[in-house]
Amino acid sequence: MGSTGRVWYSGSPEVTNYDDIESDPGHVLVVEIDETDPHRPVRVDSERVGRWRFVTLRREVDTDRDVTDLDLNLDLLADKERTVVRLALTGSLTVTDKAALDACLDKYARLFAALTTWERHTEIAVLPADGEFDDLGIGGFAAAAVDELVATARTDGAAADDARAALGLLLRLVDRGSAA
Repeated sequence: MGSTGRVWYSGSPEVTNYDDIESDPGHVLVVEIDETDPHRPVRVDSERVGRWRFVTLRREVDTDRDVTDLDLNLDLLADKERTVVRLALTGSLTVTDKAALDACLDKYARLFAALTTWERHTEIAVLPADGEFDDLGIGGFAAAAVDELVATARTDGAAADDARAALGLLLRLVDRGSAA
């Protein structure tokens, strides 16, 4: 602390906040004083002892490739059981890509100590793409219901959010049915 080098602060020996707030956390200071020298020179070394990590990832997700890249980034983080991840995600996705993002986040939520979205810094617009639901293999009343959900999802408001969530769930259920 300061510019003299005479006052040091090690911080907490264990990580207590995200990496964008705490710089280089989880250290202790090892202080050696040369008592044989009348000037008592001091040597201070920082030693890492913390085992936890709090990581903030900021990503723009606009395509299925962006979702795949996020999946890869999360997969590459080591020591998942001692890592807390906070995601700040922005962008616009199709319903299919949002369902893939949700599946990715569900998968890693079980692997990390914690995986959360930073609500204040997360804003993802979800809009159905043209023809996105044409190949579901359904007809009649079910197809009419999907068309109505797509039309509602392209509007604004709570009903649109509900329609997008319903379409995302439909895609996830259809995908699970094809995997069975």
